[in-house]
Amino acid sequence: MGLVLLSLLMTSEVHTATLPFALPAETLSGKKLTIPSDLAKKPILFVIGFSEASKTQTSAWSRDLNDKPYTDEVVVYSVSVIEDAPKFVRGFVANSIRKSVPKARHDQFLLISLQASEWKKMGSYQEQEPDNAYLVLMDVAREVVWRVSGPVTEEKLQTLTDELKPRATETEKPTS
Repeated sequence: MGLVLLSLLMTSEVHTATLPFALPAETLSGKKLTIPSDLAKKPILFVIGFSEASKTQTSAWSRDLNDKPYTDEVVVYSVSVIEDAPKFVRGFVANSIRKSVPKARHDQFLLISLQASEWKKMGSYQEQEPDNAYLVLMDVAREVVWRVSGPVTEEKLQTLTDELKPRATETEKPTS
């Protein structure tokens, strides 16, 4: 029981953390973005993969998330961190991903070829779990409010659902 509790504590964080940096990204459609400033003023969920083998988990998470009714109010980005791939291979990797992802999702799929270490910090990346999916939820204030890693399970999906439901109607508060 103690090991299960410790495992849950290590894979999920509920405290908030402000994203103090600007991260360069490119969508599969070729748009260059700076994360988080160029994102919609809605809650954002990143489904991050750091290895080719993580595709199994990230794809499963993305499939399950697409079936949720609140995903119109929460922007879900798939993120493939390819910085660790040799530069001459990155184009092939990007083309392979582009072919496998439906064109309608190209603007919600980010390729990361710089600052992988910052994405790892944001996702609470574990060196011993390089093939995990890492999920990060940001609120409209761009604070990280929830994280989890690993394969999709009913328990994790329910926890994510519980986190997303109240945020689905969040919008940026006007400044006075």
